[in-house]
Amino acid sequence: MNKRNSRFFITYFFTSLFLLLFLLQVFPNIALAKKSSGTYLWHLFTGSGVNVDKGAENVRAVVTDEAGNIFIAAEGMKWDSTQATDPNYGSPGDPKHPHSGNNPINKDILVIKLGPNGQFEWYTFYGGFEGDNVRGMAIADGKLYITGTSRDNWSGPNGKSAVQDHSRAILHPSHCSGGGYYYYEYSDDIFVLALDKYYGKYLWHTFIGESKWNEQVYGIAADKERIFLVGKADAEFFGCWPVTEPNRDDEPMTDCDAVKRINRKCRPTRQYQGSNDAWVLALDTNGYYVAHTFLGGSESNDWGEGIAIDKNGMVVVAGASDQSWNYTHSWYNTPPRNPHSGGYDMFIARLARSDLECHWHAFFGGPDSDWATAVLTDDENGYYLAGYSKSGFKVKDRAPVAEHTAGVNYDFSVLKMNNEGANGWHTFRGRDKHEDVAHAMALSLDGKTLYVAGEANGPWVQGADGAPLHDFTKLNGNYQIGVTDMAILALDASNGKSRWHSFYGGLGHDRAYSIAVAEEKAAGDIIVGGTSDVAWTVDGTASKYTFPDNGASSTTPNPNFAVLKLHPYKYTITASVNDEKMGSVSPKEVDVEYQGNTTVKFQHKPAYRVKGLFVDGTYQECLYCTEYSFEKVSKDHTLKVVFDNWKPTIINEGNDGGGTLDPPDQEVEVEYGKDQTMNFIPDEGYEVASVWIDDVEWPDYVYNAYTFKNVVRVHTIQVNFRKKKGPYTITPNAGANGSVTPGTKQTVSRGSNITLTVQADAGHVIDTLVKVQNGITNTITNASGQEKFETTFANVQMNGSLTATFKQPVYTIEPTVSGGNGTIDPSKSTKVVRGQDQTFNFKPADGYELDKVYVDGTEQVNYVYNAYTFKNVKANHAITISFRKKSADATYTITPMAGANGSINPGTALTVKRGATRTFTVTANEGYEIDTLTKIENGITSTITAASGQTSFQTTFSTITYNGSLKATFRTYTGSFTITPDAGANGSITPGTAQTVAHSGSTTFEVKSATGYVIDTLTVVENGQKRTIDGAAGKPTYSQSFTNVHANGSITVTFAKSYTITPSVTGANGSITPGTAQTVKSGGTVTFTVSAEANYQIERLSVFENGVSRDIGGAVGETTYDYPFSNVQADGWIVAKFKAKSDY
Repeated sequence: MNKRNSRFFITYFFTSLFLLLFLLQVFPNIALAKKSSGTYLWHLFTGSGVNVDKGAENVRAVVTDEAGNIFIAAEGMKWDSTQATDPNYGSPGDPKHPHSGNNPINKDILVIKLGPNGQFEWYTFYGGFEGDNVRGMAIADGKLYITGTSRDNWSGPNGKSAVQDHSRAILHPSHCSGGGYYYYEYSDDIFVLALDKYYGKYLWHTFIGESKWNEQVYGIAADKERIFLVGKADAEFFGCWPVTEPNRDDEPMTDCDAVKRINRKCRPTRQYQGSNDAWVLALDTNGYYVAHTFLGGSESNDWGEGIAIDKNGMVVVAGASDQSWNYTHSWYNTPPRNPHSGGYDMFIARLARSDLECHWHAFFGGPDSDWATAVLTDDENGYYLAGYSKSGFKVKDRAPVAEHTAGVNYDFSVLKMNNEGANGWHTFRGRDKHEDVAHAMALSLDGKTLYVAGEANGPWVQGADGAPLHDFTKLNGNYQIGVTDMAILALDASNGKSRWHSFYGGLGHDRAYSIAVAEEKAAGDIIVGGTSDVAWTVDGTASKYTFPDNGASSTTPNPNFAVLKLHPYKYTITASVNDEKMGSVSPKEVDVEYQGNTTVKFQHKPAYRVKGLFVDGTYQECLYCTEYSFEKVSKDHTLKVVFDNWKPTIINEGNDGGGTLDPPDQEVEVEYGKDQTMNFIPDEGYEVASVWIDDVEWPDYVYNAYTFKNVVRVHTIQVNFRKKKGPYTITPNAGANGSVTPGTKQTVSRGSNITLTVQADAGHVIDTLVKVQNGITNTITNASGQEKFETTFANVQMNGSLTATFKQPVYTIEPTVSGGNGTIDPSKSTKVVRGQDQTFNFKPADGYELDKVYVDGTEQVNYVYNAYTFKNVKANHAITISFRKKSADATYTITPMAGANGSINPGTALTVKRGATRTFTVTANEGYEIDTLTKIENGITSTITAASGQTSFQTTFSTITYNGSLKATFRTYTGSFTITPDAGANGSITPGTAQTVAHSGSTTFEVKSATGYVIDTLTVVENGQKRTIDGAAGKPTYSQSFTNVHANGSITVTFAKSYTITPSVTGANGSITPGTAQTVKSGGTVTFTVSAEANYQIERLSVFENGVSRDIGGAVGETTYDYPFSNVQADGWIVAKFKAKSDY
């Protein structure tokens, strides 16, 4: 660089630096670009609460003013009278101007003013009897301009006439009363209504259109001088009405076409071309006609949808055309700057402000339908176009920023260009197989973010902006089919890249028709207006007002107005330190959503401290603080942490006497990070009463000193003394894996004793035991390694404590192979945690076998395993093994080991020669089964799983070359058992089939003989025992139960013929026992006892036995007599008669 250039560079540099610093002082916010976001603030619903079954209220436009007030233009039905004072509806009060009132469901023009927080300021209705549609609203110079269409004429307050009447009022004057019509043709005329924005005061209204034909308006824009409208017409219309024949004073014509229009005024700049044409119209701010024109071709269908005013005052309009057209007028024949692509294409056109002459126009789209719904301009003469496209497209070979989703479905479509229609970008956003439609646009206050609002039928394909700020509607975690949500997309205005997107709505249809950005005083908040047919919440936050559910008794929901407010930015907290050698701060930079909170933490380095903070440039002292919180953040913030050098101190706060501290200084300086011990020295007859550290009392403090560890800040200590008196507290402290008993603080009188017991949990021992007794700290070393330990506090003169910690000790097992010829694994010294097991495996060399096993010096006789396991290790151990050569004459021992409830046969150890074979049978006792069967054969241990659950099992030791064993354990039979009934002839058992009974279960059988029979024998086999039930014999029925069943069993019954022997007494003075008829089985025996009363004797005894009747002479004169019926083969009887004894 030469000197001249150097001087220039230096001059330029410092000039630029000065200018930058100057601008930063004047405009402090220009240095940082705000970061785009869409933080939810609130939402509300409003509208008619009239309970009707049809009609829908639609928000068509939302605008805001410099104070952040929100204005809604909508089509509204008459509101329920109770809504005026109901706080659930926001207490809106009465309207400034009433509803037309012809029918509650007739939709009027409705304008609402809400404060920045959604509170009602005022609302008003205008319109006629036949329905009015609202299509847009603009705000300029303190006025609101609302546009739409009306089907008949209507007046302002107190019959105020329109600037220009509705075409029906002109053609049919006798029906022009300011209130509406009941006859003749209806046609849609365009209306513009002007209101004062402050109080909703009526200013003027006007109509434009031709009777019989419907003119449609779709957009409005305004500034201090002009109002511009855009729409669609299917016939030519003039800006104002001519003189007609017949004139207004004659009777109306029933045929509108018969009316002569003479002296036509207000002709269009360019005439109507044919089919559907887009039109643009200009009025002055008093409602008077200025100019209008038509756009389109003679064969094309053309719709005007959006309109804007650029920074030079030019008019920019947008819409859709299904064919290409040139702008032909006078000497103009201008082709489009970008060609038509087929189907409906978006179009954009720039018009002159004065006469609406078209400067240029262009088409954008693909082979399928593309529709522009909104147009917007910025302060740099950038033009933005928004709508929806059915397929993707390029613009002059320029690819979109984000591609159209797969398939043929509508996506959001957004384009940017300069004021000559070139040098821009375009992008798409949506999801395949869904309809995503953009309706409106707005720019952030700084012009850096473009907001596009509309509707979506599902979550979008994730793009560079990641997941939505607020997700699409879900129910039970699942996206819902058939649901429509409001969709808001934020794009970088410079390049079209997506910054964020968000969805809002419920389980119905929610659509955003308008979006606006509040002025600077309202922080540029985003206002979205639309329609919802059911209420919804945002992450649990309900709307400000109750949803006016005018469809409560109907099956068709009635959409009401929905207004959503978002904050457009997130803010940056920037943190720093005065010297990074002294400390650090985290995070150094963090983004925070509007009204969000965040905490910045800071950490000083050794020998430094936090001295204070600069918060947004303002210093505040903050000694030793470690963090700072920003709450309800609404702007960017800076934080600077100031550290300084520092040596911490211990401050002795003194006491009321009775003792001193050592060191005694009031302030003791400590090297940063070092420890400092403060000793307590009571006077004679005094003791420590309380210890306060950093103004916090240490209860039951038991030490005669306190150590401040790793001192990095100022501390305070205060020790108070008192005369010795007691009682005192002994505090037990047990660490994990053990206990101290008693386990709670113990109160002890002065001079008394108390004993505490320390017990380690299983597998643990005492590690450390620290005892503080009478101010003396002592570590009891002989407690270490013990499972249990007792210690006594004797002659207690002070609070004390006992603190125990516990550990799991580790032991060593030393393995050795004596003489070689094999190995042991592990082969080296092995560490084992207390209580665990450790196994050592033996492996002889070829031709060798295990000979001896010594554990801790003791031989394990006849050891048969190929491994040894130390169980529950609690000490050091040693294991030594040796091997020997295998011998043909060698003998080996096979040892059977049977647990309880079973046996092994043979049941004793067998000595066998090498190569022999032996078979063992394992048998479970009745009601049991084999649980485990472990076999050690030729040094190999195996578990015979097939034996488990069996009641008997055989296994063979083959070609024996090693000691072995067979170990069996048994368990209660886990299966079920069968009890089988068997009934002979002439009777039954119920149930009559074999019964399955669970182990230890029970079952009952009912035995019943046939008529004329009784039970002969009843035999059961129960739990392996066979027995005869004697008590059942001779009975006609019997119930037999099997309980605690643990084996198969049976019940067997036979029946015998039965007969009846009937006793009776003739007269009195005696009895027969038994006294009732007795049933006796065939061949059976029954005995009756005849007894006379005192002073009486048997006079006569007669029997009928086996068909023979006879008197029993041997009974006569006796006082008692037994008579047996034997081998009974027939029914019988016995009759007795008694008489008084004679004296001779």
